[in-house]
Order: sequence, then structure tokens, then C-alpha cells
Amino acid sequence: MAMVRDEHKAKLKEMGLWGDFCLFRDDLEEQGVDGATANREAVRKFLGNEAAEHPGQSWQRKKNEKKKRLEAVGVILPKSRTTLELVPLESFEGRQATEGEVIRWVARYMGVADVKVEECPDPAAWSLLAACRRSPAFEGTFWQTMYTKIVPRTVDEEKGVDIDGTPTIDLIDRIRAVREKALGIKTNKEETNNGQDAGKLQGNV
Repeated sequence: MAMVRDEHKAKLKEMGLWGDFCLFRDDLEEQGVDGATANREAVRKFLGNEAAEHPGQSWQRKKNEKKKRLEAVGVILPKSRTTLELVPLESFEGRQATEGEVIRWVARYMGVADVKVEECPDPAAWSLLAACRRSPAFEGTFWQTMYTKIVPRTVDEEKGVDIDGTPTIDLIDRIRAVREKALGIKTNKEETNNGQDAGKLQGNV
């Protein structure tokens, strides 16, 4: 669909005719007139023959002009990232990875241009990265939901240390103790102390 030139659009709005212009152009298109011709005839009707000589501009031309304006004031638009092609399953040589390893690999290679299938740990990781490359919206979902799931696990998993630095076993014991206290269940430590206290009382009698 052809787009009306910015200066024509601004003038039509200034004259209060932009709505009428759009309705007239849409009516022509509904009658089977192609978009470029409908745009030209609408410009001719509302702005005259001279304006109709250059009625509109293509979407790509408008996009390029916007890019030039932004670059003129120092704004550099990011280049689109390369997409990943479909590859044969044999390329992965049977490699498999855990969910956490897949997500970490995708996050690590998200902004890398020359990703090699030989470096991919699992076909699922390749598919996930490809989906992120195709859709910015899906990439946002990846960072917000998938990557955040594994962040706590990345904190010294081998040492069994939780995100706050507490050994995992100690943390579990603390949680169990709080639960048992809330339910009125005596812990082994409390039973031992009670037994010792009872022994002391009997010895004093």
C-alpha cells in the first residue's frame, strides 16, 4: 500500500481534511482501484494536480528517511541479528543437556553472530536460540521467565550453597525446625535437652 507523503498529510490535517481524504481513498480501493492509484487520486481531489504528481512514498523509503534523520542526530540503529538455519539432527552427534544447561547456553550466545552448531550442547538449545533470534517478543519471554528460573541455581551449586551464602543442608534444617515449632513438634535436639533436664531434677531429689 502506498503511503501519502508526510508534507501532504500534514497539510491535510491542517486543513481538517485528513479524515475525508482517508475515506475517499478507502472507497476507491474498495471499488477495486489499486492502492497507489487510489492514493494519487485522493491527493488530486483534495490538494490538486501539482501535489498529485508526487502523491506518496513507499514504506521502505519512509523507513530509510527516518533512519537517516536518526543517524544525523547521533542515533545508531542496531543491525538485525543473524537467524539460525535448520540443521540435520546428526550435526549434534547425540549431544544432550539439562534444562539449565540449555538455558545458560542460549543466554551466552544470544548476542553472538557466528554461532556454530558444533558448540551447541543440545538440539533444544539450537531451536530455542533460533526462536529468540526470530522474535524479539519471544526473546523477552526467554529473559523474563526462562532465564530467571535458573539464576538461583547458578550460585555455587556444587558446594550446596544457597543464594544468600547459607549451606543448603543448614537451610533445610532451619526450615524444618521452623515448621516443627509451628506445628508444636519437638525436635530431636529439644527432646535431648528435655531428657537431660529431667535427669538433673531426679538427681537433685
